[in-house]
Amino acid sequence: FPLEISLFVAATEHDPARQRVTAEILSERMVDGVFVCCLPGMTEPFLQLSKNLPVVTINCDPQIYPYSVYHDDFKAMGDCLKMLTRKGHRKVGYLGAQNGGFAQRTRLDAFNKFCRELSLHPTVRTADDVKIEVGAEEQWLDKDELPSALVCFNDTMAIGAMNACRKKGLRIPEDISLVGFDDIEMAAYLNPGLTTYSQPRYEMGRIAAEMMLALQSGKTPEAPVCLSGRLIERETVAHTP
Repeated sequence: FPLEISLFVAATEHDPARQRVTAEILSERMVDGVFVCCLPGMTEPFLQLSKNLPVVTINCDPQIYPYSVYHDDFKAMGDCLKMLTRKGHRKVGYLGAQNGGFAQRTRLDAFNKFCRELSLHPTVRTADDVKIEVGAEEQWLDKDELPSALVCFNDTMAIGAMNACRKKGLRIPEDISLVGFDDIEMAAYLNPGLTTYSQPRYEMGRIAAEMMLALQSGKTPEAPVCLSGRLIERETVAHTP
């Protein structure tokens, strides 16, 4: 049945000052609960907030925030690398962020682990952010030997990487294969369509909402909850010759 709930939305862009101000505003407005999505590690303002009211997180570190719903990024990265291995790729790269928080740490750890297990030859490039402009920077292409496949932290970085490759005259997927993460709406309409990993966003939101309602009712919900997504294979990955 429908619930009469007002929703206040704020974007902090991983800025500590904005996180502090947002936490203060939420506290002053006397909200009944807070959903927090994709925080980079331990964030003191929201930890303090969680002492006074229910806080449910999505894709945050479950060891820091107990009431969490998060995607199994470790398995996801393994699925991506196993797919690339089946298509003959041995030299693979990862383009990520230095400050991507829980998701970045998990994906990078999984990338390194599965590269060892699959006897792949990895290269890692990190930047200060995870936006499309980072992937579009051509410095990561200025290497003596490029990987045959590149896995990007998210789809926006992958889209930027596609643009950088084209500027360098590299064909996708003939010269380099690309894999993204998150399966944003645009990914299916690119040319070529972006191979990516889809998170069960609706299901994660539903479970987070149920968790919040349980906490507000004085119950203790089952938490944390880890969900798996699926690999969406489109046209940016080719078999190696």
